[in-house]
Amino acid sequence: FKKGALAISEGDYNRAAEIIDERADLRHSVLEWVCDPLCAILKTSVNEVNSALLNTMYLAGAKKLLQRGKALREESVHDDEKVFEALDTLRLGVVECQHRKLPRDIEAELLSEMGYIWSSILKLDEPAYRAYHASVQCALACPQLFTAHNWYKRAKDAVEKREQAKAAEEQRKKNDVDEAINKSLASELATLSAIANTGIESVLKHVTTTYPGRVAFEKHNPEKHKSDEDQHYRKLLMKILTNFHPNNTTTQSPKVKKLYNEITIVLTNYLNFGKHCAN
Repeated sequence: FKKGALAISEGDYNRAAEIIDERADLRHSVLEWVCDPLCAILKTSVNEVNSALLNTMYLAGAKKLLQRGKALREESVHDDEKVFEALDTLRLGVVECQHRKLPRDIEAELLSEMGYIWSSILKLDEPAYRAYHASVQCALACPQLFTAHNWYKRAKDAVEKREQAKAAEEQRKKNDVDEAINKSLASELATLSAIANTGIESVLKHVTTTYPGRVAFEKHNPEKHKSDEDQHYRKLLMKILTNFHPNNTTTQSPKVKKLYNEITIVLTNYLNFGKHCAN
């Protein structure tokens, strides 16, 4: 087991596999031997050693696939068929890692190599991103950091570049939608802006008439209303504001939300700064 682990640490994965294979017969004999009731006391220790040997063998196998995949990728410069052989080899390594529950860092490096082939050789962005993204996720699941490893930096940079491009595209689309909405609302917003500089009575009358809701406009009547004009219109304004509050517009279209937001800004301005000049 120690010799196999040493061979792996030195990068000699073929030798590691040979060492484990050489001890296969002995390992099977010992496993049969501990099945005897007289040896039951040793069974736990023997099983632990056997598991360690098997893990070393699986680890060496995955490392061999990684090494072979890299070699095939380098050979693909002169032989296009080697590209797909390299991908198949690396995929097999990923499957082996997942099936044997090997350390995630090996799987992460295998996936990064696949991402490199997809992006730099085959020039296919989508599968490259999927491989690189999976590589980064595997690396993040490991307790150690890989910031100094080229395969990790390559995968991380590729993922960040893709996500930044996606965010920029989404922002561009949002800006296009906002521009179209502003253009379609230009006349209404201009009227709203102009009316905002008049008295609160004119503003409330315009809003309730143009955008009818649950609250109707009611002109202040000193004989009818106990409150003064300012208090009357501020109370009415508060009722109208609820019609255009964001919580009440969640199901509306972006255009309506934009319009209602502008109405809310105008009404809130009167509420905050006490604009109550009469017409």
